[in-house]
Amino acid sequence: MFAEINKNAEKNLPFVSHTIGASVEQNNIYRPRGLNAHEFIWVASGQGLFTVNGEQRVLRAGEGVFIRRDVPHQYVGTGYTTLWFTFLGCDGILDFLHIKSHLFFKVPTSLPSAFAELYCALQTAESTLLMRSALGYRFTVELLDELCSPKTDKAYLIRQYLEKHYFEPLTLDIIAAAVGMDRYSLCRFYREARGRSVMDELRLIRLKKAKRMLRYSNDSVERIGKVCGFDTSSYFIKRFREEVGCTPLSYRKGKEQKKKASEKTQN
Repeated sequence: MFAEINKNAEKNLPFVSHTIGASVEQNNIYRPRGLNAHEFIWVASGQGLFTVNGEQRVLRAGEGVFIRRDVPHQYVGTGYTTLWFTFLGCDGILDFLHIKSHLFFKVPTSLPSAFAELYCALQTAESTLLMRSALGYRFTVELLDELCSPKTDKAYLIRQYLEKHYFEPLTLDIIAAAVGMDRYSLCRFYREARGRSVMDELRLIRLKKAKRMLRYSNDSVERIGKVCGFDTSSYFIKRFREEVGCTPLSYRKGKEQKKKASEKTQN
């Protein structure tokens, strides 16, 4: 804990370095009201069970989570090592990046050396309040940029590929090859990054496209299902009913009725 953590520093500085360190034997942590600072924490060895704002993940070496201030969380386990950095401020950037409560992440290759450099700089006796603020800010912004930038976000690139090729007869092997991964790594990575399987994501994209076509085209249900990548019309109808709660035809009729009612009201 740095001495500058007080109301005066938080009020007058846009960024305040809060704590930095490592736990070789990480204790169980229960924070139902969250922490009074934003936190980066990642696993260096072993594994622990992390629950943040109701979302639960097992984090292994090379995996971590960013948690915003006052967000409920806990992490439990035995024999695992963590590294962390906490800070105050930077809320505008977090909002800009749409990080509402937390972000699970894979540790970038640049993080270990950047953390070691920051640790040494913050702990030196010559460091000042402004130096610690500037160094912590640079570390945080560069890490957030690497974690959230689309150009380095593999999950973003995978979803972009699905959006562009949803109408094709895609398989896991085809998708994996297109994004430079093997099938196993693709499945594990995407589920951890987005909370759903690749094929579930593809199905949701196809259904979204189908709903749009049902609303704005006169194509038959069979034709729409085929154009959106479903093998058969029966499979399309089944999946549509499971997701939307009605058949494609009922969905189209309902939208048409609402449109007519709206036009009648306006007239």
